[in-house]
Amino acid sequence: MSFNALNRCEDAVGSARLLVCAAFALLLASIFAGVPPARALDDEAREESGCIRLASYSDLPMFQAVNGPIRKLYKEAGLCVELRYVPVQRAHGMQLQGRVHGQVGRSDAWLKDYGGDVVTLSAPIMRLDAMVAYDGKHGGRSMPATFEGRVVAHRPAIAWCSAWVKASGAVSLALQDFKDSGALLDSGRAEFVLFVSFKQQPLPALDAGAYQFAKVDDVVIYHVLAKDKAYLVPRLDAALERLGGADFFHQAVMLSIKAGG
Repeated sequence: MSFNALNRCEDAVGSARLLVCAAFALLLASIFAGVPPARALDDEAREESGCIRLASYSDLPMFQAVNGPIRKLYKEAGLCVELRYVPVQRAHGMQLQGRVHGQVGRSDAWLKDYGGDVVTLSAPIMRLDAMVAYDGKHGGRSMPATFEGRVVAHRPAIAWCSAWVKASGAVSLALQDFKDSGALLDSGRAEFVLFVSFKQQPLPALDAGAYQFAKVDDVVIYHVLAKDKAYLVPRLDAALERLGGADFFHQAVMLSIKAGG
């Protein structure tokens, strides 16, 4: 075979290989056209087979009574739900990171600051009572006409309480755990302890017989979800209406409190 003939043969083989490679590339492109990135596929799979993850507040006893009704609400809506028990101050950060899809309940005061990050159901799920505890027996204190200048201990992580203390002109004293309430009141470091209750229930951390309790305001609570879960709101709204609306939560929470859970 001449040298020129050999070159022509090699050129023909090379062209054939190129055509085969090009055809294979086109085949792969047609197979994977429109397929989203791996992360998107994982998200879709998790959405279809997984549950909606909600933050429930491990350090707020009041909200433990809400967990049961929340589960019933999601069951009525045909949705799977998982509750993650975390301190209230971590819950919103976890939601922003995508580790949870929403939170069991947040107050109207919290929504004024963070409402742009979440969506809520159309109606509130509960109306709670803002209460103060004080030593009215041994300390001789009584309910003042105004709280301006009075020392009020509260959990800074509870947005409603922080907003109320600021609006009332009271002196804020940070309370890390409600278990410290008695010590603060007994020592005089705090004149009042502010907390949120259901049906004016006393603060569990305090002996109801040793302290006085009084309601100071109303607190409206909404169930909140991350904005990318807004499509679930109509479904949950319809489920809540079938269950009886806010009355459903009211009755269910009362039963839970009476049962001790």
